[in-house]
Amino acid sequence: ARVNDAYQIDDTMSWYITGHGGSHDLKFGGQYEYVGARSTAQDNSNGTFWFGTDQFFNANNARTYPERLTIRVPGPLESYQKAHFVAAFAQDKWRLTNRATVSLGLRYDLEVQPIDEIDNPEFPDPSKYPLDSNNIAPRIGFTYDLNGDGRGVFRGGYGRFYDKTHFELISAILTAGTFSNSFGVQFPLGTNNVDPGPSNGVLPLDPMLRGGPTVNRALLESLYPPGSRVKNTGTVTLDNPDRVIPHTDQITAGYERQLWNTISVSADYVHARAREQFMLQDLNPGLRTTTSRTAPLVRINPAYTGAVNQPINAGSIDYDALEVAWVKRFASDYSYRVSYTLGNSRGNTNGAGIPLSGFQ
Repeated sequence: ARVNDAYQIDDTMSWYITGHGGSHDLKFGGQYEYVGARSTAQDNSNGTFWFGTDQFFNANNARTYPERLTIRVPGPLESYQKAHFVAAFAQDKWRLTNRATVSLGLRYDLEVQPIDEIDNPEFPDPSKYPLDSNNIAPRIGFTYDLNGDGRGVFRGGYGRFYDKTHFELISAILTAGTFSNSFGVQFPLGTNNVDPGPSNGVLPLDPMLRGGPTVNRALLESLYPPGSRVKNTGTVTLDNPDRVIPHTDQITAGYERQLWNTISVSADYVHARAREQFMLQDLNPGLRTTTSRTAPLVRINPAYTGAVNQPINAGSIDYDALEVAWVKRFASDYSYRVSYTLGNSRGNTNGAGIPLSGFQ
C-alpha cells in the first residue's frame, strides 16, 4: 500500500511580438513540485515454501519436505520517500513567413531525492546522495508549407526529454540496505540456495525446513528479533554515487495534407533514442560449486550472503516508427480519426522497471 502527497506550483508567461522580421510567440515558465510517498508492506510475512517435487507433503517421506523458504523479517515495512522537482523553460515560436515557422526552446530539470546512504561503502558521507544537475534539454522544430496554398505542411523536430526517477525504482535502496528493519530472507541463507536434503531422500539440513511446511516462529524470532534493525541476509541494494537521470532524444519528420475542407491525411517518422536507462548490476555474483541444481552458491564477497544489486545507467533502447493517419475534423456534429503505427524497438533492456543486467 502507498499513500502519495504532491504539491505543485507552475507559472508561465507569454509574450507576442510582431515586426518586419516576422512574429514571435515567446513563452517562459517554471515549475516546482514536491512529492512524498509513505509505503507499507506486509507481503510474504507468512512465508513461501518451495518444493522439489509435486507430491503431497508426507512427514514420513523426506522427498516431500520443502527445500527452500522465503519470508519477510523481522516485521512489516514502513518507509517514506520524498522528492523535489524543479524545472524552467523558455521557447520561441518564430513565424518567419506565411509559409515557414521555426520553434526554439530550452528546458532545465533538477531532481532532488534525499536518501540516507548509511552503511553504503561508496558514500563516505551518508548525508550525500546522487544529484544530477546537468539536465539541459534543447528543443527545435519547424513547419513549412511546400506549395504555398495552405493545404499541405512539412514538419519536423528534435528534442531531449529527461525522465523522473520513480520511487519504486529505487525504493529498495531505503528498504533493503546492508542493515534493515524489514526485508525478504531465504533459507538456506543466500539467494537461490537450495537445501540438498529432500532431493537426496533425507530430511532438510536447514533447521527452518526440518519441520516441514510450517514456519518455526521461535527460531525465526531468535534469528531476527521483531522490531530490530538487523543484517540483511537476503538481496541487498546499494545506491550508486554516479547514478544520473535517464533521457531520451527524439527526432520526427512528417507531412500532412488537406484533401477536402474537413479531411486530411498525414505520415510521420519518429525515432527515439533512450540512453542511460536504469538497470541493476549484481556486485556480488555467485557460482555454484558444481553443476548440480542443489549445489551451494558461493558469492565472491563473503561479507554478504546474497546478491548485492546496484542501479547503473547501462540501458539503451532505440525505437523507430511510421505513423499514418486519416482525420476528419469536427464538422456537422461529428469527427473521426483512423491511424496506424508500424514500430520497431530494440535494446539491451525492455524498459520495464529496473531489470537485472544480463551482460556481466
